[in-house]
Amino acid sequence: MPLNPRIFVEHNNYPFSSKTYDISLENIKVLFRWNAPSSRQMIESYRVSCSFSNQFGENQYCRSPILENCTLHYETNDVPANSTVHLKVSACVSSGCGPPTPQLDAPILFENPVPELLISTRDGILEMDFDMGLTHTLTPALPASPLMDFIFLENYLVYGLGTHLTILSFDSMAIQWEFQLNGTITGLAVDWVGRFIYWAETTRPSEEGTQQTTCSSAVNRLDLSSLKMEMVLRRNTTITSLLVEPLQGMLLWLEREEDRNRSSVFSSSLTGADVTKFFASHYNKDACSCVNDTLYMDFLAIDYLAREPALLFVDAVSLELVSSDMKACKCEYILRLGQSFQPSSVTSDHKHIYWYQPNEEKIYSVRKFSDNILDAVSLPLKPVTAIKSGSLHLQPFPDVHCLIPSNYVYTDIKLLKRSSHSIKLEMPQASVPPDCIQTSVPSLEYTLYYGLLEHYADIEYNLCTDVNNCNKITVFEPTVELTELEPSHVYVFVVQIDNHYRRYLKAEPFFPPHVTFQTASEAPPTVKQVNVTLLTPYSILIQWSPVHHNASLWYSVFCKSLSSASNFTKEKVVSSNSNLSLEIRKLSANTQYQISIKVYAEDSISNSESKPTLVQTYPEPSNITLLKKAAYAFILKWEHDFLYRSSVLQYFINQSWTNITAAPWTNNSSSENITNDNRRTNWNASIQTNIYYVTNLRPKTKYTFRLILIYNHSNIVHYWPHKYPFNLFETLGDRPTTPMAPTVAIHRVVWEAPNDNGDPITLYWLEVKSPRTNWTKCAAGPEPFWKISSEYLQNTHRFRVKAYNSYGWSEYSDPSIQFDLSYQEPITYFMAPFGVLSGMVIIFASICTLCVLKCKKPTGGSKSKSKVQDYELDHLRCETLVEARNPMYMSSADYVPTDADIAALPKIKRDQITLVKFLGSGAFGEVF
Repeated sequence: MPLNPRIFVEHNNYPFSSKTYDISLENIKVLFRWNAPSSRQMIESYRVSCSFSNQFGENQYCRSPILENCTLHYETNDVPANSTVHLKVSACVSSGCGPPTPQLDAPILFENPVPELLISTRDGILEMDFDMGLTHTLTPALPASPLMDFIFLENYLVYGLGTHLTILSFDSMAIQWEFQLNGTITGLAVDWVGRFIYWAETTRPSEEGTQQTTCSSAVNRLDLSSLKMEMVLRRNTTITSLLVEPLQGMLLWLEREEDRNRSSVFSSSLTGADVTKFFASHYNKDACSCVNDTLYMDFLAIDYLAREPALLFVDAVSLELVSSDMKACKCEYILRLGQSFQPSSVTSDHKHIYWYQPNEEKIYSVRKFSDNILDAVSLPLKPVTAIKSGSLHLQPFPDVHCLIPSNYVYTDIKLLKRSSHSIKLEMPQASVPPDCIQTSVPSLEYTLYYGLLEHYADIEYNLCTDVNNCNKITVFEPTVELTELEPSHVYVFVVQIDNHYRRYLKAEPFFPPHVTFQTASEAPPTVKQVNVTLLTPYSILIQWSPVHHNASLWYSVFCKSLSSASNFTKEKVVSSNSNLSLEIRKLSANTQYQISIKVYAEDSISNSESKPTLVQTYPEPSNITLLKKAAYAFILKWEHDFLYRSSVLQYFINQSWTNITAAPWTNNSSSENITNDNRRTNWNASIQTNIYYVTNLRPKTKYTFRLILIYNHSNIVHYWPHKYPFNLFETLGDRPTTPMAPTVAIHRVVWEAPNDNGDPITLYWLEVKSPRTNWTKCAAGPEPFWKISSEYLQNTHRFRVKAYNSYGWSEYSDPSIQFDLSYQEPITYFMAPFGVLSGMVIIFASICTLCVLKCKKPTGGSKSKSKVQDYELDHLRCETLVEARNPMYMSSADYVPTDADIAALPKIKRDQITLVKFLGSGAFGEVF
């Protein structure tokens, strides 16, 4: 009887399943193996009995051949998919056939392939049939044991050795691609779904050409669709193991912690985002069984049990092989290895765990969740670097709708940029189905077809109705730029979105709706002539010649300061319908600017720019300087050039500006030209200096001066200085003005204090004269009155007075009228009380009137008040008394005088009043 019979079922089709794409299990291979029996007679043949039963229990026989004695296996494809195969074998000698082996049953839908391993050794990469213990070499001898992985769907073997990455074809055993890298490969993994190859490239400080002081590793990847390399992430430690889980879009690796002499498991997305420790501490300890901090041996593996991936690692402390779900929460031990077992590499298939024991140079195999390590089957082998289960069923795929481009949702083709001869487009961006978001998918391949959209006799001809008549370009990038196009032409664009699996599964090509875009017209001509006119120190006028073009144009005027102290840049857009000129203001005086003009066409992205024009703005006008001052005049100087068409000097007094009109500017002006009393202009030899004689001023008064300028090429009125502070000058003080003629009242001589002209009056000098005597001093003092002494009461006298301050004596006043101090008319004494009473009434009425006006003043009025010179009450004539009593002068109830109305009231100074007759005096003063 043959020994150890066993059945293997392999599905030779690709592991895709979908309701849309019906991929039946047509290529099913059933492999029946056995070992030769122990027999004293020579085995001549083997008789295989084969049958199968369907789901209804109906039995059918399949071909049952008689095999030669050297054949210890039987292979058949003649078994339906939804059935169970029944096999047994018997050994035959010359005298007949012996009893058959017990019948073995195997459901066809459950795949049970032959266990195969890829083994990396110093002699190369080997492929082992672990069931038979047979090996054959896939690669020639290598300098060292490489890191390797495979893509079974495409029969690619990938291995990395040192700084070389090699991709080998299983079919031809020829090298497909080979790459020279910068660093040493310390980890290698493949994404068989998205068709990416990942590797950890480590650079050490001792390596030539490096400047770093510590080890660092970069994870890179190669896209097999576009053969484009890119870096995914970089770590400042050494990565010793690298894994890819494409169904959940995860990248896992081990990092060696040099300071703790241990390794930690890290994870990220396939693009290198969201790097974190895999066994993070944020999980609920009550709900999870994984340990957050443990010691790991320097290898990891992924086990696909029932299509649910799990991470395999060896706990270096307990020497247990542990399985963790991909959420790093649920952990369970699969195999307890024991202290005598120190594996250097672990892998698994759907039923078995494999590991290499370096101290024994053996590969062990044991069933998953076996409690007895003694059940392990071992095979001797030379020193091994890594082992990996090699079978198509160990690289599962997502549902086929995640892989076919026609199942995605796309954006429209977008126009990013265009010119007269090029168009840059963004290809449709894909959104995969919601249940495929985490799954790795291959890069999309865009084949862009494009051609002219012509019009003949109002009929539209699309040259890309048949894509074979179009130009085409194939790209994997999200953007593409087409060049060498015709200006102002409409192009139609059709894109075919493709990938590896669409072609492999022979699905229908996918074409989103076509789009049309027009190239821009050619750039308009440049502006040939640009004229810049200086207007003021702070403004210029730019004018340019028109540009002729078929399309509508607009101009962009650029003004840029070339001063290092200013970063002024101004852009102004001017349409072609307006005047081709632009005034730019708020510039800096005496500063160089660069002027350029860009011309844009309405349907053109390109533009043309004129040659830069340099211009320097006017300097600011020179300041007004004071040459000489006196009590009633200034001599001012202002230097200028020929920039001004007119200039007017002003000074500020009584809350208003007063002009000092300038004579017209001519080169033939006489050397001295006096226009009026207020101004004298003196032209020097260079005709560049103005000297102003400003007279009729007040002593000890501050005057503010400014200039009103109009430049030669401008109508803009320019004030200089144009902001505070203005030019402020003060006149000198002077001796007091001439006092008014004195008067006599009740045995006193009184006079009005004159204007002190900026310095206080300290002394008055009073003189007296009788008809027969000359002027003689009668009193001197600081007060403006003198009590007549008794010696002057018997005669007729006249008086005069003069005042003194630090600037000197004033002129004598006019003599007073002649007073006879020896006699007063009785009527004078009789009318005196009435005069006093009248003065009191007038004063009281004035105060009441002012109070009423003050109360009726609106609260929301202007806050600025006119500054009116104050006069003493006894120096004012009560001119409002008649007006107050006359109803023609009385205000209506709704009328409230403004500040301007009050300021416009007449004001009479004391020196304007002539006293005729003295009436008397009282508590409020004297009455005349």
